[in-house]
Amino acid sequence: MLDITRADGFAERMLINQIKSRSGETDRKVSAAVSEIIYAVRMGGDEAVREYTEKFDGAVPEKTEIGREEMETALKN
Repeated sequence: MLDITRADGFAERMLINQIKSRSGETDRKVSAAVSEIIYAVRMGGDEAVREYTEKFDGAVPEKTEIGREEMETALKN
């Protein structure tokens, strides 16, 4: 349920500041997670990509590379 904010000039500013501060915290958490993933992939290469694919998608596709012919066919279609 959402809280009701009275339009008195002060309450709105407080609410906006509260929302902005949460956004910054989320941004820092997301940036840290992304940095960790990038580092892991740089260090672990394809194996790290497979691990994250399994973690986020629940499975790793049998084929992870696309050949030139398949790319050209896909571009044509």
